[in-house]
Amino acid sequence: LATALFIKLSSIERLKINLGEGVPPAVAGSFNIMIPMLLTLAAFGLLSAVLFVGFNTDLSTLIKGAWKVAQEHLSPLTPLADFQLRILRTFFPHLPPQALEPCVLKGQDLKDLGVYGRNISKLLLQVRKAQWEGTVSTRDEALKLIGH
Repeated sequence: LATALFIKLSSIERLKINLGEGVPPAVAGSFNIMIPMLLTLAAFGLLSAVLFVGFNTDLSTLIKGAWKVAQEHLSPLTPLADFQLRILRTFFPHLPPQALEPCVLKGQDLKDLGVYGRNISKLLLQVRKAQWEGTVSTRDEALKLIGH
């Protein structure tokens, strides 16, 4: 998120400092990113303070929660879950619509089949990727994909 904000701010010409023709390009470049860097740090510092003081949380927890909500697809959505989904849709608009649908296969399904540890994550990732690409849409198709 900070990187996206920084890149957007860096592209604004009015935030760049003109040091003149005699200044080496490397020095001018470092000064050109100073204001966007300071604005990005200030914005996320303020956001962090507001989240901590006002809501007793942090941005990392919100993003993790938003991802969890998107995976589990709560219904009906609580106000916090709705807020977290809005964050996901705002900051990650490139995600395909299937990314916000529940995964057709759960970790417990794999544990029931005798799969444990990191293998669960690898298989679920494989299923999620296939689901996002539209090649898997049911639990049976997912089990067939991973060879069970």
